[in-house]
Amino acid sequence: MTENNLVFWCDCAKVALKSGDYQQALKYYNLALEVDSTSEKKQENLNLWCDRARESKQSGDYRQALKYYDMALEINPHEYQLWHERGWALSKLKEYSAAITSYNTGIALLGNN
Repeated sequence: MTENNLVFWCDCAKVALKSGDYQQALKYYNLALEVDSTSEKKQENLNLWCDRARESKQSGDYRQALKYYDMALEINPHEYQLWHERGWALSKLKEYSAAITSYNTGIALLGNN
């Protein structure tokens, strides 16, 4: 697989998202992650996990969004916005204590910037 395949699947996912087909967008992002699974490009992987989380969030699958935010945080645990998004997903799942913990982690990181 090449870099062109990664760009292709990401572009397909973006078009599916714009058309409102969230399930298809997730399929395309999954294919992009398969292409990039051996890549050393952590930032691109981070962006793919975040995109998948947004797609899941928009389709109302907050448990899946939470899983994807956790994957993104494995790559960059110092990104305060990811902790915020994770907290939001947890609050939608009515896991308020965990949501507050995520928000507080994000706030602490924000204060360090």
